[in-house]
Amino acid sequence: MTTGDDSAEHDAARCGAGLNGALVLRGRGVMLAEGLAAIAAAGAGAVVQAAGTDAWETVRDRVRRIFGAHQERTVTESLDHTSATLQLMVREEDRERELALQAAFWRLRFEELLAGSEGERRQAAAAQLLSLGDISERTPASRHTFTGNVSVRADRGSVAGAVFEGDVHIENPRSPGRSQG
Repeated sequence: MTTGDDSAEHDAARCGAGLNGALVLRGRGVMLAEGLAAIAAAGAGAVVQAAGTDAWETVRDRVRRIFGAHQERTVTESLDHTSATLQLMVREEDRERELALQAAFWRLRFEELLAGSEGERRQAAAAQLLSLGDISERTPASRHTFTGNVSVRADRGSVAGAVFEGDVHIENPRSPGRSQG
């Protein structure tokens, strides 16, 4: 399991372009054809896009099946880490950086899976990775569920907005008492 920004950056740094655009995983001597590298990248994009949406559980389960039972625990831990990390990102610049790091991490995991597979197993994994995009595209990427109090506000001339589904209770602020004002 990869934890922290440093290890995700390290994983991303291990990837580079080889001859004719083929992907080389440094230190492993593996070249992955361009098409399979693109499939791995598409799968990684679907994973980070699904985090925090209604599609997450479906994508999470499919990714676990793609890797198989022998890797289920570590893959589940990595998926849970990705989801939790992305949901904690509030500032847009932090979120964009973390999205890129998590996408690089999952791209590398999927590339290693495809490079280590052959024949029908590789074709099945590639098809399953491509199908992850179909799941993510059907669910809005910006949909998040919050529990507890939620505050939406704008300051310094900015604009804020939110869409609420379900019960919304709005209370007028109470006037300050003599001891408060």
